[in-house]
Amino acid sequence: MTFINAMKTKYFFLLVLTMTLGLTGCKEKKVSKDIITTLPKKTKEKPTQSMSSYHDERQTDWCESRYTVSVIREADHSLPLVHGDDSTKYFDNHVVVKVFREDKTVFFEQTFTKSFFKKYISDENIAASALLGVVFVKAEGDYLYFAVSVGSPDVTSDEYIPLVLKLSRFGNLTVTKDDHLDTSSQEEED
Repeated sequence: MTFINAMKTKYFFLLVLTMTLGLTGCKEKKVSKDIITTLPKKTKEKPTQSMSSYHDERQTDWCESRYTVSVIREADHSLPLVHGDDSTKYFDNHVVVKVFREDKTVFFEQTFTKSFFKKYISDENIAASALLGVVFVKAEGDYLYFAVSVGSPDVTSDEYIPLVLKLSRFGNLTVTKDDHLDTSSQEEED
């Protein structure tokens, strides 16, 4: 019987081994359907910048009468954006110039944008330029004089094109480049 017992033991171990291998071999491996990847970093886009608004009102004697000159600059969201050197975007501005007579009636009123002064700005600088401002300078003879600047809206920049806007007593406008540098402070010191 020892031979028969030995054979039974051998077949028993063989059967256990086959079943163990069969059970572990047939087991399905779980496959994850998750795809692991890294997302690209989102670059935070700078918000569109605006220059500060201003309102200046001055009185002046002109053509033997008293006039009030009002100048208002505001960012204009309807105009094309201005693209700065560092990819910053700026809102362009419009400037409203009003001239009132002494009795408060309107002598002159016009809204200016950069396009009004376009022929004085090179094509290469037009996209990076904004209407920076219009400032009343003086009343002299038959004209009211305004200084106009068109250039980079970046507050750290000093790049601009100086222009002179003249308003005649008949309401006509003339624009010229301002080639004369203001040296009045140097002259006073000399």
